[in-house]
Amino acid sequence: MVVRAFVDRRAQAPDGGEPIQALRPRGAFRSLHVGRPRGATLWDPDFDTCWLVAYGEYHADGDRKDVYNYFAGLQDDGLLTPTADDYEKLQTITPEELIRSLRRMAPELLQKARAVNGQEIRQDFVAAHDAVGTATITVDLVFETDGSLEEGWVGITMPPNITWPPGGALALVAALMPPEVASEDIQFSETVGRRPTAPGELAFSWSLDTTLK
Repeated sequence: MVVRAFVDRRAQAPDGGEPIQALRPRGAFRSLHVGRPRGATLWDPDFDTCWLVAYGEYHADGDRKDVYNYFAGLQDDGLLTPTADDYEKLQTITPEELIRSLRRMAPELLQKARAVNGQEIRQDFVAAHDAVGTATITVDLVFETDGSLEEGWVGITMPPNITWPPGGALALVAALMPPEVASEDIQFSETVGRRPTAPGELAFSWSLDTTLK
């Protein structure tokens, strides 16, 4: 219940809620009311992130077991604010989130590659991996066109000994494919543009008759 309320309300106003007077700095921590239970939230505009830092079931003014006393105790023990590890995790994403992110970013990446005919563009993504913490995945895109035929290449480089995610590079390539390219027209490639693939890089290519677009 509290998570749903947090998402619904703070999505609309991440710095909303009544200031929690017992916490410092004054006004930084805001109260989230969910019936009698209470949550404590913290808005960090530098990271464009609202944190749900604590939650308690019992609120009763004047009672030593009141949830706001619990929040104050967490702060006294240094357990209320996000840790450096929490902030680091903001920079990592799960396999499913990476693929969704690639799908959202694909039009922009494809447009950038098409705007620099024959030149390679590169995008690095930091992805969460259960076995090793994080892994950097590199995507390279190249387009070449003569006005009637467009050739495209995509290279995916994953760290050695990482099998991530299931379907690995194929799932990422599918997220990056131009919508007008049919799956049967995609081929494995030993090059990305005019350069040979790098060690550990998996590449695919396709050709597209632009007169049929």
